[in-house]
Amino acid sequence: MSIVRKIKVITKDYKKENFYCKICKYPLLTNQDFDHDDEYQCCYDCFTQFAESRKEEWKNGWRPSKTVLRDYILLKNKLNSKEIKWV
Repeated sequence: MSIVRKIKVITKDYKKENFYCKICKYPLLTNQDFDHDDEYQCCYDCFTQFAESRKEEWKNGWRPSKTVLRDYILLKNKLNSKEIKWV
């Protein structure tokens, strides 16, 4: 048996939460991730990698190139995999 319920949020200051980093697309997991997502629209890892040294440029719209971002995501995937092969 299944019950379908609709949830209606009744508040004017409702903010839709984002659960994924807009830069690397990884899930936001820690409080640091959510805090940095609120201010910089990215997770803590992307903040330290790209935004921390360019805070003003970042807030003005600067983002890493697609090539740099692709390489960063590949490295992040390798670091998060169970097995790392060093070549």
